[in-house]
Amino acid sequence: MTILGVYGANSPSAIREFESFLGREVDAIHGVVGGANWWDFTQSAQWAANDLWKGIDRPVLWSVPLLVWNGSPTLEQAAAGNFNGYYTDVAESLLAGRQGDNDPIYIRTGWENNLQNFPWSSVGHEDAFIGAFRQFVDSFRDVSDRFRFEWNINHTWDGADPMRAYPGDNYVDVMGMDIYWNVSQQGSNAQVAWDHMRSAPHGLEWFERQADAHGKPTAYSEWGVDSNDASFIKNMEAWFESHDVVYQSYWNSSDNGIGKLTDWHIPVASQAFRDAFGGASNNAGISGGNASNGDDNQPASPATPANPGLIAAGGGDDTYRVNAENTPIAEAANGGTDTVITWVKNYTLPDHVENLTFFGSGWSTGTGNGLDNVIIGNDAPNRLNGGGGADRLTGGGGADTFVIGKGQGSDTITDFRPHGWGGAADTLLLEGFGSNAKIWNTGNVFSIQAEDGSVTQLTLEGVNHLDGRDYAFA
Repeated sequence: MTILGVYGANSPSAIREFESFLGREVDAIHGVVGGANWWDFTQSAQWAANDLWKGIDRPVLWSVPLLVWNGSPTLEQAAAGNFNGYYTDVAESLLAGRQGDNDPIYIRTGWENNLQNFPWSSVGHEDAFIGAFRQFVDSFRDVSDRFRFEWNINHTWDGADPMRAYPGDNYVDVMGMDIYWNVSQQGSNAQVAWDHMRSAPHGLEWFERQADAHGKPTAYSEWGVDSNDASFIKNMEAWFESHDVVYQSYWNSSDNGIGKLTDWHIPVASQAFRDAFGGASNNAGISGGNASNGDDNQPASPATPANPGLIAAGGGDDTYRVNAENTPIAEAANGGTDTVITWVKNYTLPDHVENLTFFGSGWSTGTGNGLDNVIIGNDAPNRLNGGGGADRLTGGGGADTFVIGKGQGSDTITDFRPHGWGGAADTLLLEGFGSNAKIWNTGNVFSIQAEDGSVTQLTLEGVNHLDGRDYAFA
């Protein structure tokens, strides 16, 4: 029977929310290793395997980036073995997090390689992708034979044959496809959309034929719907039951604007999912390919401690690695320059801690305190608010929102990208200034005058012009 997994933005609380919605425990958790840079790649794997999901008595279906976003690494470099040391570090961390059993550990890398959305896109680099994938697999296999590997593509309506980037049967245990019914792209007629998904040149039927020809089971590591319609979910349920599908993982997140069911914004679809997949757990383990899992024990629900242990520090420059939003930190005033690094979704700096850095690939919200903070986002869309003090804010690669409050010091944004510059555009959210506020600038120093006449200054490095799309008043 197909194993049911769920993606919940690397959040144990989101998994619990989904299980409450579903009326049973999920059979597996879709975990994602960070890929902002190689440090994030190795450290987030260690954190996720040994802290975030520690003690979770169920499989984690890992998505591990083949390349990272920063530093411009290439598939050609990966194919030459340049990044094998990083791959080995991650393999060791993921293995260390599953020392209590001998079950297979499923790894999806280079996902959706037939699109151009990721740094590991195989489009025009098929041979290099194959070489990089093989180096990744060999590096993991050198650590343990428990690892199993999913080669993954995205369902597309056209385009080149994805099999041109297939790494070979010796390097693939499971063939995977991600598929979404996105009404804005595929139309609102459920039957027409499904028929095309099924029969397109590189659609579902083609994909399962390829898997059969190579003797591989299949997986659907991401799937979702944004329509208030039950038919797509019913069709997917029937598809899983009628094919050799090892696991499927629903994308229960609004990070990509599609898919979340637990908020009931598409109630017909939410109820259809509960009807299809709720009830008794299928936790008989994962099988398929070269792997099997015979653990019939019912796992405990994942849990973030309600009151994580207090972290206290000395008087020097301290660095805290924080794994839960409510972790208390006791830092003395004038106790050095202190930094929090974290992968959690929302974090507010405690008193007497100056700096905050986000890693991982999920959307993050970071809030400063009254000190002169340095806050650095990840490459997802971030919402950063320095609070009081003269703060230095860096958004990273996503479409970020910078919250600037009236009278809250003179902040500097190091990487603000106005609309019209190309790529992800950032936004200034100006709070407390009133609707009749005025903005002017001298070079890259912008002055924001509130209705009461007070002026707050903001420096945007490399920017000397804004238009109405670049800011909003709140």
